[in-house]
Amino acid sequence: MIHPGNDVAPESGYRPPPAADMFVRCRDMTCRFPNCDRPDEFCNVDHTVPDPVGLTHSSNLKCLCSKHHRMGRSIPNGVGGELWGWQFRYRRGGRGGYSRVMTGHDDGVLSDARIAAMSPDERRDLIHRLQRPLDEVIPTPVLRRMRRTRLTLMVGGSIALIPWIVYLGFSLPPNYVAQNWPATWMGFDCPLVAFMAATAVLGWRRRQLVLLTAFTTGVLLICDAWFDILTAGLGRNLAVSMLSAALGNLPLAAIMITGALRILRLTAVRLFFLDPETPLWHLPLLP
Repeated sequence: MIHPGNDVAPESGYRPPPAADMFVRCRDMTCRFPNCDRPDEFCNVDHTVPDPVGLTHSSNLKCLCSKHHRMGRSIPNGVGGELWGWQFRYRRGGRGGYSRVMTGHDDGVLSDARIAAMSPDERRDLIHRLQRPLDEVIPTPVLRRMRRTRLTLMVGGSIALIPWIVYLGFSLPPNYVAQNWPATWMGFDCPLVAFMAATAVLGWRRRQLVLLTAFTTGVLLICDAWFDILTAGLGRNLAVSMLSAALGNLPLAAIMITGALRILRLTAVRLFFLDPETPLWHLPLLP
């Protein structure tokens, strides 16, 4: 590695060349924000004075981890090397550091008052910039493979079920003597009770997982009403099944499903992932 020297002309592009990138990483070794020791291999080489005003030169480049790099991009005062009231200053030898400076704007700190004064678009932009990058949570190739596998299974299963349903419609007899009838209904009702209890516990503890259990409970209640009505004999049994479905299963299923969707919408709107008037199906899978 050769020191580029201060006499070397700056690069014309935004991204530093490999030699300059390696020099800055070897010079800084860690994120240059105070009290952050994240290694340079997990950092971005950032401009101190933002492009296009700042030059792409080692004297204007430093290592910042993803978190502090996003913070610098999201704060209105994050220009000229200032970051939340800290200003980056180069010392002799090229390796610089942050020092606390007065900026004239509440010392550059993003206070509650400044957040309250932000517009919805500014808040949304701030939240999105402070999110952990997805590739830090799960590698991009793994995520793509998971998505491709699940889409293949669901699309293939949907296509395969269509001829199977047609076949059943022509081959199944209108009446059939079922075996293990008590175990069939008891085996169905046990998961239903388990999901209802889990929904109650998670709702009482205010956990996001209640969305999954509540929605599943609603679907199971609809299935319970469907099979209860269609397998009931004519007369009193059919009347009781239809009455229990109309007064119990279906209203409770509607409460569970719509409640889960409403909580999902409130969470998405609160975090600025979704506008209040936007349909819920526009919400991306990984905002």
